[in-house]
Amino acid sequence: YDLILLDMQGGTHGDEAAALAAAREIRARAATAPLLALTSDVSPQFTERCMAAGCNGCLPKPIDPRTLRCALGMHLAE
Repeated sequence: YDLILLDMQGGTHGDEAAALAAAREIRARAATAPLLALTSDVSPQFTERCMAAGCNGCLPKPIDPRTLRCALGMHLAE
């Protein structure tokens, strides 16, 4: 994969633990692909948990097209 977007509050319950487990599993299977978390919780604490789970960054929801383009350009240029 060139880049992976992961919705951290997807599903009906928004289970943070499941989303972080998914990030760790994705990182284990796609060790070099940039992994960006999409989240409505952009607090420093949650961002830190996402990064610890293997994400390369967090993007706030709702997604702003300019922010997404910037993140894609930054992570795909690596």
